[in-house]
Amino acid sequence: MTMTSSHNKIKEKYNYTESICRMEVVEDRIYIIFGGYFGSDSYFQGGSLITMKLDGSDYRAIECKEDAFVICKDGDRILVYFPYYWPQEDWSKEKKRYLMGVWDIETNTLFPSDFPRELVYEQQRHSILTYQERIIPKPLCLMKEDGINVYALEDSGRIVQVATDIDKAIIQREDKEINYSIDYEHLYYADGFLYFEVEFTVFEGARTFRRIQKDVYRMKLDEKFTELLYSY
Repeated sequence: MTMTSSHNKIKEKYNYTESICRMEVVEDRIYIIFGGYFGSDSYFQGGSLITMKLDGSDYRAIECKEDAFVICKDGDRILVYFPYYWPQEDWSKEKKRYLMGVWDIETNTLFPSDFPRELVYEQQRHSILTYQERIIPKPLCLMKEDGINVYALEDSGRIVQVATDIDKAIIQREDKEINYSIDYEHLYYADGFLYFEVEFTVFEGARTFRRIQKDVYRMKLDEKFTELLYSY
């Protein structure tokens, strides 16, 4: 299989290269983001979302502007959700601008969706932890832009609310004079418990920050009881 660059001018002037940025296998197909990064922030320059069968047959590709996607199943249908900037003539009658595309692999069609883009980005940066037995559990637990509510993304693409206002359940730091930020990471749902990490950081410049503390919690959802497991 040969892949060619779609950014020849950048490639010639700045030694820009493209490669496989992400890869996932679901059933008998492989899904690939092929593109490259450039600039001081290593910004994704766009590329192709590619799928084919594991033997290399039935090759399909579609242009993508972001290096993220989520694969969901609706019965026997495979649906690939990914950021897609629809042109204005394709907006809805209500002039709603859709920023997500859904690729139906069975019919090889693309249609717009109001699926939250942040859930796709969160799914991509979801790390595998040791207590997850080396696989990412499903459904994934993710946070939307509100930063305090947790949602589960099921295989079907359905979004289910798992917990709300988790900022009220964590232990806040006492040094109020420090302007720190809070980030929730590694959310994991299993056996009625929501596990998550809380990271306190202080920014010390435009691009640098210092981690103050990280706490690991588990929340029993039916009782809304939160337990601090350890800090480091």
